[in-house]
Amino acid sequence: MIRITTNGTLRNYKSHLMNSTKGLNDAFTTVLTGRKFNAYSEDPASATQAFRLRSSLSSASRQAENNDTVIKKFSTAWDIIGDVHEDLVIKMGKVPALQGSNSTNLAVLPELGQVLKSGADAIVQDMNAKYGDNFIFGGADTLKVPFTFDQNGKLLYRGEEVDKMDAQGYDAVNDSLNVDIGLGFQEAGGELVGSSAYDSALNGLDFLGYGSEKSADGTKDLPKNVVSIMKQLGEMFESYDVKTNTWGKGSAAEAQELMGQLEKAADRLHTAHVKLDADTTYLNTNYDRLKSTMANLNTQVVGTEDVDPAQAIMDLVWAQQAYNAALKVGTNIIPQSLLDYMN
Repeated sequence: MIRITTNGTLRNYKSHLMNSTKGLNDAFTTVLTGRKFNAYSEDPASATQAFRLRSSLSSASRQAENNDTVIKKFSTAWDIIGDVHEDLVIKMGKVPALQGSNSTNLAVLPELGQVLKSGADAIVQDMNAKYGDNFIFGGADTLKVPFTFDQNGKLLYRGEEVDKMDAQGYDAVNDSLNVDIGLGFQEAGGELVGSSAYDSALNGLDFLGYGSEKSADGTKDLPKNVVSIMKQLGEMFESYDVKTNTWGKGSAAEAQELMGQLEKAADRLHTAHVKLDADTTYLNTNYDRLKSTMANLNTQVVGTEDVDPAQAIMDLVWAQQAYNAALKVGTNIIPQSLLDYMN
């Protein structure tokens, strides 16, 4: 026979009442927050999974931001190169050069030379454009003006003379500006794995060209970069004396060779423009992939952390009923006091 005492019954009742109160409070908190747990101790497995998912979501979000920034930079560069090619190299370069090669236009050759030189200066100005606070075509050095002229009018790229630059000199200024756009981004042996990052640097020399090559007779160095070509050709045209029909600088044959160099430089610029378009297309595709990844991760986070609102409200109703029932039971269990008896 088990003896049930009043104190034992009260202790047991108080314990169950506290459990009902806690259950009601927990259900109320769940409805308010919409979360399955609010502390790691409540559900360690789900909390660990949620931490990993949120870490991955944060990384994907940062990668998408990096990708979007590079897209905008490349899109701006694509617009600039398109304008340089069509409006400056073609209209202010090839067209005046072809007109100057026609013997019927010799009388206006000096004026055509001025157009060529103005076009060359305009190209440098466009290639020194900025995206935000950074120079677009400065490679990894985005805080300094990439293209300048020295006191002799020679074109410089990051302080180095473009016409005298060889492959080794190009490599010295062809640095990388690696960003994480979701390609893995990891190191091996203390160095970044190239395929795991995206190089967002744009080297202006890839578009304008660099170095020089010998003329047909091997006596002169012909520049490869479009600015120097247009400058030299413009100076030749300007030096032409329309009264005596003589060249002050160069000759018709040298001008013809420079026109050939201009043609090759224009083709090189067009090819670089097409490649830039392909790079932008790839970045847009990668950005769409990152957005899809973020959406999937967010769905997993919601499934791991958030409750079903209908189920949470139902649990709150049941917890409220259990609490009310516990209070009613208490009126029958708790003994009346002397004052209750006197009433």
